[in-house]
Amino acid sequence: MNSMRLIHILWCFNLYVACTFIQVSSEKNGNSNSSKCVYPAIYNFGDSNSDTGTVYATFTGVQSPNGISFFGNISGRASDGRLIIDFITEELKLPYLSAYLNSVGSNYRYGANFAVGGASIRPGGYSPFHLGLQVSQFILFKSHTKILFNQLSNNRTEPPLKSGLPGPEDFSKALYTIDIGQNDLAYGFRHTSEEQVQRSIPEILSQLSQAVKQLYNEGARVFWIHNTGPIGCLPFNYFSYEHKKGNLDANGCVKPQNKIAQEFNKKLKDQVSYLRRKLLQAKFTYVDMYKAKYELISNARSRGFVSLLDFCCGSYTGYRINCGTKEIINGTVNRNPCTNPSQHIIWDGIHYSQRANQLIAEKIIHGSFSDPPVPIGNAYTGTIYATYTSVQPPNGISFFGNISGRASDGRLIIDSITEELKLPYLSAYLNSVGSNYRHGANFAVSGASIRPRGYHLFNLGLQVSQFILFKSHTKILFNQLSNNRTEPSLKSGLPRPEDFSKALYTIDIGQNDLAHGFQYTSEEQVQRSIPEILSNFSQSVKQLYNEGARVFWIHNTGPIGCLPFNYYTYKHKKVDANDCVKSQNKIAKEFNKKLKDQVSQLRKELLQAKFTYVDMYKAKHELISNAKSQGFVSRLDFCHNLYGINGTVNRYPCTNPSQYISWDGIHYSQRANQLIAEKIIHGSFSHPQVPIGNACF
Repeated sequence: MNSMRLIHILWCFNLYVACTFIQVSSEKNGNSNSSKCVYPAIYNFGDSNSDTGTVYATFTGVQSPNGISFFGNISGRASDGRLIIDFITEELKLPYLSAYLNSVGSNYRYGANFAVGGASIRPGGYSPFHLGLQVSQFILFKSHTKILFNQLSNNRTEPPLKSGLPGPEDFSKALYTIDIGQNDLAYGFRHTSEEQVQRSIPEILSQLSQAVKQLYNEGARVFWIHNTGPIGCLPFNYFSYEHKKGNLDANGCVKPQNKIAQEFNKKLKDQVSYLRRKLLQAKFTYVDMYKAKYELISNARSRGFVSLLDFCCGSYTGYRINCGTKEIINGTVNRNPCTNPSQHIIWDGIHYSQRANQLIAEKIIHGSFSDPPVPIGNAYTGTIYATYTSVQPPNGISFFGNISGRASDGRLIIDSITEELKLPYLSAYLNSVGSNYRHGANFAVSGASIRPRGYHLFNLGLQVSQFILFKSHTKILFNQLSNNRTEPSLKSGLPRPEDFSKALYTIDIGQNDLAHGFQYTSEEQVQRSIPEILSNFSQSVKQLYNEGARVFWIHNTGPIGCLPFNYYTYKHKKVDANDCVKSQNKIAKEFNKKLKDQVSQLRKELLQAKFTYVDMYKAKHELISNAKSQGFVSRLDFCHNLYGINGTVNRYPCTNPSQYISWDGIHYSQRANQLIAEKIIHGSFSHPQVPIGNACF
């Protein structure tokens, strides 16, 4: 293999999430008293009731047999088929919404879905992707697409990419659908008392109101807001509830839980009325999903459904078996769903079946359960970055000129590596806007660690799981497009199936395992944790090898004790001549010694693989030791003090970032990254000592 066509990066970068929006204009019908809305796009915010692929892409959840009744394979939806949001898009003659975080094969011309399974309105609960974060990601999405759209308007060579983006003028004409709140109640029922849940409702709805106001300030004008359904009627809640006399209604629903859901909905309706008075240029439709769902449940028998408690996939009786998982009980493998999902209102004990979703959608889209009672197609008759949205300006100023998603003033070491290999900069796997994966993908997440704990939930194991999903998804899509000549532009953005075994797999992770330990445990405990950390690392490498990876380029961890953040945080400890915390660097070197041993062991076990171990510690420490001769200011000075190091927060960076080794006290500047990259890519800090361009077989 003389060249490396594909790069997959497992490193530290940033993340985005998912939501849905619809663009709107008025179109007069023959009847002069009515008008029909033509929405150019839909932007949806919510939980698993409307998640069309975020949990699937991000956490590799929602596996088969979900999707069997309509999509025929994994659809990313917690149902046997379509969700209510899918039937809404069908009614409005729009394509199904792509999840914002599902970056493979997505098209955002007609909107995006920011909903995430398990999400709640308030931070906390089952998922980190609460409504406020979804809205922040929408704002990033809007900003990013506008920049990209304008760039492509001046570049006639990329019309297919532009065709997958909404027009900047579409955002104010879109339909914004919101279906969230059930998990705020569900989490409360599970972890607090019913009285505490009831008392929390005003605060929950205050945060929903703030999110709506944020969308309004971004130009949103047409809102379609679902209230929460009869949570007490879900089989999961029935089986997990401590039954008391008189606490079940005629349908077998838990009455106290439904009572609180109704109280939530009453206050939500009041909140929507308040928003109508405050946001005078907006149009709000409040949709009574509770009533629509409860009517279906009450009339289940007459609609041909079996018992409400008899759901199709999984079990909570005797043994808990989640839909999509395989369990062996008394020697019997139990995984398959029922043979006829359309006979069941509930698909998996928590989510509705496709047929139930369809019947509910038919009720609500025509306006009979809405306030005002108008069909969704007439909901407007008036006037018209990525995960945590944390890597904001001035990051990127020295090279990209705008938000680049990188925790630096410019390029990172991985950017220099791609430049050396004559490849484009890598698109982040979870940054779905304007990405191209023909030459690789970046699975790195800022704050990530090797072990499944620390600063971030996106550990190395999860990144590898995402890669496996990415590989599977792109292969399916590539083969589909090979038989479809109408989408050559989409196919050109995908890696070829045979490229995965020829790719370079770079891994640069582990510093956060140490940093998290220094902050929350003792140095002795950090040292004792190293073997377990590296055991997890080895497992991840073996997973990649089993997926066909053969060429690995592995960075050890840098001199963590030399970061200005650590100096100011731990300056009571002994420092060396470079003002580095000696004890932390000693542990980093111990980590690296054991990592090198681990790589040697992997060479012996994975005989078809080629490993290059790169001494990033030595490369970075040499730069720090020779800072003055390289034209840098003091090793402890840094350009951008966003973290409040030494008690001061300063959002304005220095005027010349290239004079600083450290950009923000934790991450390196572009110039430092470039100098370090020049040291490592030519092989002088590698074992074996080969340039990165010759690291293959």
